[in-house]
Amino acid sequence: MRIKGQCGLVVRQIGVIGAMQLLTVATWASDDTSKASAVEDLRLEEIVVTAQFREQGLQKTPLALTAIDAQTLEAKHQQNVSDLASGAPSVTIQPGSAAWGPTPAISIRGIGAYDFNFALEPGVGVYIDDVYQPTLASSAIDLLDLQRVEILRGPQGTLEGKNAEGGAIKLFSKLPTNELSGFLEAGYGSYNEEQIRGAVNLPLIADQLFLRLAATRHTEDGYVTRYDYGCLNPTSGIPATISSSDCKLGEEGGFNHEGERGTLRWVPNDALSVNIAYDTSRDRDETSASVLLQAINPRGQPTTNYPEFITSQRFVNYATFCVPELGYCIPPVSDSNDWGVASTIDYTFSPTVSLKSITGYRDYSAQFSTDASDGPLTAQLLYNQLAFISFTQELRLNATFGRFDWTLGGFYYRGSGTQGGRNDLGYTGPFPIVTDFNQDDQVHSGSTAEFGQALYHFTDQLTFDVGLRYTREHKDYLFGRTANTPAALLNAAVNGATESYQGSRPDYRASVDYAWTPGIVTYASFSTGFRGGGVNPRPFDLSQLRSFDAETLKNYEVGMKNFFFDRRLRLNADVYFEQYDAIQESITTGYGDFPISAIPLNVGTAHIKGAEFEFEAKPVSALRFDGSVSFLDFNFTELAPSAIASGIRFGMVPEYSPKWKGNFGVQYEIPVQQYGSLTPRLDVTSQSSMYANPVNASTNYLPGYTVSNARLSWLAPGSGKWQVALNVTNLFDRYYLVRQDDLLHQIGTVVGTPARPRTYFVTVNTQF
Repeated sequence: MRIKGQCGLVVRQIGVIGAMQLLTVATWASDDTSKASAVEDLRLEEIVVTAQFREQGLQKTPLALTAIDAQTLEAKHQQNVSDLASGAPSVTIQPGSAAWGPTPAISIRGIGAYDFNFALEPGVGVYIDDVYQPTLASSAIDLLDLQRVEILRGPQGTLEGKNAEGGAIKLFSKLPTNELSGFLEAGYGSYNEEQIRGAVNLPLIADQLFLRLAATRHTEDGYVTRYDYGCLNPTSGIPATISSSDCKLGEEGGFNHEGERGTLRWVPNDALSVNIAYDTSRDRDETSASVLLQAINPRGQPTTNYPEFITSQRFVNYATFCVPELGYCIPPVSDSNDWGVASTIDYTFSPTVSLKSITGYRDYSAQFSTDASDGPLTAQLLYNQLAFISFTQELRLNATFGRFDWTLGGFYYRGSGTQGGRNDLGYTGPFPIVTDFNQDDQVHSGSTAEFGQALYHFTDQLTFDVGLRYTREHKDYLFGRTANTPAALLNAAVNGATESYQGSRPDYRASVDYAWTPGIVTYASFSTGFRGGGVNPRPFDLSQLRSFDAETLKNYEVGMKNFFFDRRLRLNADVYFEQYDAIQESITTGYGDFPISAIPLNVGTAHIKGAEFEFEAKPVSALRFDGSVSFLDFNFTELAPSAIASGIRFGMVPEYSPKWKGNFGVQYEIPVQQYGSLTPRLDVTSQSSMYANPVNASTNYLPGYTVSNARLSWLAPGSGKWQVALNVTNLFDRYYLVRQDDLLHQIGTVVGTPARPRTYFVTVNTQF
């Protein structure tokens, strides 16, 4: 009876869905499209992208590509790079955890990275106006005054180069124009969230010189509260550190962001344009939110019972950020400063030949702290200080000769960084405070590449595309260690040691696409990419000084891009098969091994299969739907002996790689007579379970979740220059974890980063 009932329910659901589809088709077919203005109002916009280094319509670009314009970013209330994953298939971006500071975990199709250390490369390239962000630690970017975002899935090795192995995320700012305009927005919400941001466009010399300035300030209180355990429990034997009535030590998860951007655009004639941009950001955040999930006492400390510090309260911990045995504390902060200057010069020699120069300089620094015990015990206390500067130069020559479109280019990169701070791993076996040392490591890296791409249009419908890039890279690491206790002298033996890596790699791409109609394009492609190699940045003795090789990817893909119903329905889909070799994973040794270290290894090879589907629909002018679904199947085909010894087994999957992921959004604009219009919008994002560690275990398992966000906006009548909006995130107040650090068998704890509970935020926006 139960099976019959379920079958009947499925039949009824299919019937309802079929009826809705027929109704939608009838609605589309019955619209009066005789008037050109009405037809254009019903059509979906064609976003222009530059993913292949030339302007193309999104639907004519034969790549797995998601483009998000400024209006969509606003409608979805997306404020940071971490928010972009909710609108793109196969993209996972988790905000930074306490252990990794302001460093997001970014992966596409299961390939990515989450480590802030400069010795380790990102697996997904992040770009601002085509300027490469060389470290993952500087990738948590606020989305300020953007024109669009392009998210490319799959290896982009021929055009974007190394570290775009999983794909690339490209942010494009609004350029200055020849008009006086701008906007100002202010908002207030839950947890005392306050934001003010705006931009102004200034024509300085008519038709020649323009300036655009943008700025933002965004603050919000923390949502996890730190209490003094000894103060709350005076009979526990744990000494109190404060004597206040509420025993509150502070909060976690709060932030204070400020940023500015200025762009000067000079267009002296039709052939030349010069853009010079400067941006800066200052983050003064609390340490990332963290809660204690599991605890044991692997070191046998006689006075500490780790599990007693696990609380049933979802947003509470007992972290002190102190080491009682040594009598020192560190500030619970996550601060960063980032600034850069970029120059983009475009020169058109003729209607068929043009040159682009992109020059970028970036300077990034940060300090952040971690109390991995989340309690008044000595498990692991880390204080990290980072500084990194980089210079990039890229040249691209584009040309069209008859049926040939081609691009030739070169890329140059130099980077230099310092990782300092203090590392206290607490008790290790019979040795107390064995890893308490100060760190002052220096890393220098560089890369050069030449690349080319050629497109041949056999006919107006059939195009063949080939690309080649050759990259050389190197990295030199100098270790600085100073012991703070006699027991930490083993770590100090690493002081002054050096390790280097160098390598080279060719990348290829070949694709063919065919336009069956102006609205239906299919393509098939083969492409490669790689993530640069490096050295182990965390050795605890000389035996752990080692380098590791670059990992590589081969991608086979077929896809289709469709416009239906006179461009009122967009359907894009692709399937892919990837061969993943020399996979890099940082494996943490267990407490049976000594000394403990997180060592990057080339753990083996794997096959990745997947499918991605995106849609956007506008059945009537006021109604819009959008969404995506992705499926990923990862299987190890070979494991290195070191990987097996570290606990990786066949059937395990990389960290932060859910098998299923989907999102759905709907909005409807409702006219309110002479009072303007109201637009309610609902966005739902869902993903299946995933793991936070390549050695999959119950202690790093993250259950799947479904989260909804809502927005109600009012647009003033007439010119519509005033807008008021209510944004609600985590509408149904779901409790779920976005990051997790499994150190149960190393220091005795598992800690997780919970997502924010339901929040409200009201904004007022005016344009001029």
